[in-house]
Amino acid sequence: MIERVNIPDLVKNNSAERYYKAFQARAQFIILIFGILGRRDSINEICEGLRTMVSKLNHLGLTKTPASSSCRTGSYK
Repeated sequence: MIERVNIPDLVKNNSAERYYKAFQARAQFIILIFGILGRRDSINEICEGLRTMVSKLNHLGLTKTPASSSCRTGSYK
């Protein structure tokens, strides 16, 4: 769908990670796509769904599930 190489370039060009140290734009993108494709209705559903699939997140490039507070904060900025 979307090449992995393009995301870091977009982040750098737009200074997208200037406010976040632990929650990166790539992780936020993966979480949002997961929510859209999984037809999740809330941030809590997305976070719970990610926690149930911890072993499969390595294939997407995530080493751990982000805290639900990080998901909420990242979706507002």
